[in-house]
Amino acid sequence: MDFSGTLRDLQGDPVPKPGGGFWNHLQEMKDLYAGLIKIRRGIEGSLYNPNLSDSARQVLQSGLDKANANINKIEELFKPYGGIE
Repeated sequence: MDFSGTLRDLQGDPVPKPGGGFWNHLQEMKDLYAGLIKIRRGIEGSLYNPNLSDSARQVLQSGLDKANANINKIEELFKPYGGIE
C-alpha cells in the first residue's frame, strides 16, 4: 500500500512515471479498499461457522483484525478529502 503516493494524488500532486505519465495510486488504493471490504465480509461470515476449531477461529480472527486495521488506515487517509466512499 502506497500511502504517500495516494496522499500526493489526493493533494493534486501525482507521482510521475519515469517514462512519462503518472502513477494512479488513488485508484490502486480504492481498489485495495474494495478488496479489503470483501475480505472482511468473507471472514466475518466464516467466523459464524459453529464447527470451526479454535485454531481456525484464531487464524480467521487475526486476518479480520489485520483487514480492519488496514481499512481504518485507508479511511483515515481519505477522511480530510471527503472520505473514500
